[in-house]
Amino acid sequence: MQRLPIVLLLLGLIGTLVAGVLLLRGDDPVAPPPSASEDPAPLGETADPATADPVEASEPETVASDDEPAASDEGTDTERTVDPGDVAANDGPLVRVVRGPQNDPVADADVFFLTHRDGETRNRGGSAARTTWPETWGKRVRTGIDGTVTLPPSREGWLVSARSGDEFAFAAGRGKRPIVLALLPDETLRIATRTKDDSPAPGVPFALHQGWVGQDARRIWDGETGADGTAIVLHFQLVRQGLPPPGNDETRAEAFLAIALVASAEPAMAAFGGRPAARDPVVLFVPALGSLEVQLTDHSGTPLLSPATITAMPDPPPRIDQPLRIQGAVLGQTVQKAATAEAVEIARIAFAPQVRLSAKFDHDRRAAFAVVAGPGTAGTNSRRLLAPAPHQVVVAGRLLLADGTPVGAAAIPAVLVRGENDGPRVVLHPIADGRFDIVLAGRPGARDFAFEVRHSAATNGDQPRRELGARVRVPDLEAGHRVELGDIVLTDLPLLAEGLVVDDRGEPVANADVRIQRLAVPAPGSPPDAPPPWRDVPHQVTRSGPDGSFTFFGPMPPVTLRVRADTDLHFADSVPLQTAGQRLRVCILRCGIVRGRAILPDWIPDGAASLVLQPFDETLRERETRRTDLARRAGGRFRVEPLRPGRYDAIVTLRNVAKPLLTIPDVFVVPGDTADRRLDEIDLRQAIQRYRLRAVDPRGIPIAVEGPILVRTENDDGRPVEAAFRWRSGRAEILSPAAVAEVTFFGRGIAPQRTTLGPGDHDIVLQVLRPAIVEVPGARALCGPTRRVRVSVILTEATGMPESLQGTDQRSGERFGFARWDLGKSSGAWLGASDTVEVPIMKSGKYEIVLRAHATSSERTAQASLSLGTFELEADSAAPRTVTVPIDSQALVQMLADLDARHADQLKNEQNQRR
Repeated sequence: MQRLPIVLLLLGLIGTLVAGVLLLRGDDPVAPPPSASEDPAPLGETADPATADPVEASEPETVASDDEPAASDEGTDTERTVDPGDVAANDGPLVRVVRGPQNDPVADADVFFLTHRDGETRNRGGSAARTTWPETWGKRVRTGIDGTVTLPPSREGWLVSARSGDEFAFAAGRGKRPIVLALLPDETLRIATRTKDDSPAPGVPFALHQGWVGQDARRIWDGETGADGTAIVLHFQLVRQGLPPPGNDETRAEAFLAIALVASAEPAMAAFGGRPAARDPVVLFVPALGSLEVQLTDHSGTPLLSPATITAMPDPPPRIDQPLRIQGAVLGQTVQKAATAEAVEIARIAFAPQVRLSAKFDHDRRAAFAVVAGPGTAGTNSRRLLAPAPHQVVVAGRLLLADGTPVGAAAIPAVLVRGENDGPRVVLHPIADGRFDIVLAGRPGARDFAFEVRHSAATNGDQPRRELGARVRVPDLEAGHRVELGDIVLTDLPLLAEGLVVDDRGEPVANADVRIQRLAVPAPGSPPDAPPPWRDVPHQVTRSGPDGSFTFFGPMPPVTLRVRADTDLHFADSVPLQTAGQRLRVCILRCGIVRGRAILPDWIPDGAASLVLQPFDETLRERETRRTDLARRAGGRFRVEPLRPGRYDAIVTLRNVAKPLLTIPDVFVVPGDTADRRLDEIDLRQAIQRYRLRAVDPRGIPIAVEGPILVRTENDDGRPVEAAFRWRSGRAEILSPAAVAEVTFFGRGIAPQRTTLGPGDHDIVLQVLRPAIVEVPGARALCGPTRRVRVSVILTEATGMPESLQGTDQRSGERFGFARWDLGKSSGAWLGASDTVEVPIMKSGKYEIVLRAHATSSERTAQASLSLGTFELEADSAAPRTVTVPIDSQALVQMLADLDARHADQLKNEQNQRR
């Protein structure tokens, strides 16, 4: 009887274990919660999805089918489910799935994940977008009650998506940074291409555009319909973008547009709803389509071998401006012609009387154009000829080896040279029999040009590398002609230089960039103390091998030469090259690297503080000083490189503050990693003070003021230092090393006041002054009822405050400055229907009053001004007092007449330019 309780207890424990195993190994496993020891700080920092890694919204998925595909076609769901035992807490990034404006955690959401590399490997050669990779090929876990899961560690980074019901989210992450997935309703957009008789039009490319009505559209996605004439765009909520209204015009409507990418004078397009995506298919009715064969020839009709980009456009090109403005060039059909004499086919061209063809060659930015007949009915001639432009010249020849074997099917580098001056670098594309041609811009009257051609011959086994080359004279490059060079025989080039690239330890440096350079003639007007200019010698650029060795081939030019070596991890250096076949040793110094960690306050924005490594030697500071921004991510760890070995001061600075937060003197940087224990942990939590200000009126009501704030502190030597900050909608934040700050508030319409503050939150009571009242009798009648007119006032004496002020936003790094009217030096008001305006000013005094009139009702049109004299204006007068300013009517009428004439001339010039 005494054993019965023990037996029952054992049975209970076994049942609990079995239930736990079944729960963990079910089809939908629950990820283990984070460890209690995990630092909760990163969670608070990433609660807002805007701070997480950006959503990969630029790569939607298209499925060319009427039926939406399954999430995966590889393996069963169970095979893709990750064992919770494989996902250990604290190993990889924490994933939080949230929804709604309050970022509420979402429990029991499916989270799919795979590495960047795994996704790229599986999608190699495919068209699936990254937004679908995790669901298609990744593993799956399910969020716990707190909406989180923890992924395994990965150096390659994760692609992660989440799904809960009909909601979806996607993000990419690297390292251990938390990943926030904000769920949104999942949207599917269907595109259908149809002919005029409503039959499916298969294989039609199309593009989606987004923008604001009447504005230029942004192309957000390209796709192509399938065999049934339809396509499905998955996760459209990730495709569309958040575009701010142009000019902050919130009344302008947003628009979405699909357009078929076919060369047609009548574009096939359709507007559709994009927020949310249209539920019904977006139908594009495309015209009857044909194709053209385009044969490139030289000016005499001989087929061209050169590669080219050939485009067919409707002629005349259509203008697409409903509801969005889209350049007609999007309808051009483009094909790439390879190195061949054959014609190329351009498909998807609408039946039309004529089409505009263009050909752009690799080595001339100006294209050749021709207007030709468009595609006709089946059975008619579809071949069209296109020759180079009149300004172009064709250079042709044949490349042969010394034994007469043609050099074919290869990209052969060449340089057009004249004397010792190298010209454009080109690439020759010979066909199988060695023949090539190349289209260049003609050079009228030019003589004594030559082509230098290089080719690396293949070798077998341990045979040394062979470099072949030739130099052939080009008789002329007269536009509109074909220049025949005949057979160009490539022969073995002599050894020019060989050597070894080593570092400061004498160890070989692999994959270094090694090049031969010549001393060039200084440009006219160069300073006498300027360093000598060095130019790369054509064809003489290579990489060092695994053992650090390099070899150059070619004749020895009769100029001053050097061999220069460089890598991203070393400082470049060079040695003189004096004789052909010289063996060289180039020693390049390893870059110094400084690592450390900064501990920052939780509230400081990333990048507000920086670490500067400044050389002791003042002559080196301009080019050798290095800076890195400090951030809380990655535990505050930082890395500064490249640093030239030597002595430095490590200075911690704060954005928009002149006084350093901290100086660590005499950091000795050595090649490679520098060990200085003072940099292992730089604690800045007590070095930075935060002042948060709110502007209120005397009743304590917040006011949304914009304008300057002047902060005065002292350096360590007692000298005063001033810095500019600004109000943003009545709030301001000041980060400073000072425990006490003298702050001055002023601006247009605000009484100047100075106060001393300590760190913390403060309500700043601002006295808003009563504006001055100015009357300009007859101004509105003379200027007309619609013309934009401003009454400006300029203080003729000093304000007592800075008249020029600028600074840097400590959070965003944005540079800002204040105009004279922000600083109280000037002000003004727009003239309404009456002749009286209220002008906010900062102080009483004498002001010059100026009438500024625009040509129309728009402030963007031309303006003219008329000074009305100097008058005494009062700020915050006890009783309203109007200052009457008389107008010289004759002068104002003449000014307006001159302004209208100038505006008419501008309009006429703009119309002529558009023509």
